[in-house]
Amino acid sequence: MPFAPKNLPRPPRRYGPRRGSSTERGYGWEHRRQRAELLAQNPLCTRCREAWAVELHHRDRNPFNRAPSNVELLCKGCHDQEHGKS
Repeated sequence: MPFAPKNLPRPPRRYGPRRGSSTERGYGWEHRRQRAELLAQNPLCTRCREAWAVELHHRDRNPFNRAPSNVELLCKGCHDQEHGKS
């Protein structure tokens, strides 16, 4: 259509409930410090032992439970597998 307007108004975006900051969700400085300490000890994924670990996984899925028995370092692939994303 040669005479169609070029700039049509967009409908307003609809956002869900506020997600909260990373700190509010349990991934603040304590999480980053614990992840850095574990990576310094063993930089490989604890499951496959082949890829570099990049994610701190909470076994009980509670990010506020930072007990050493509850966390493990996983690569992206193993972490996605654990959460059913692959």
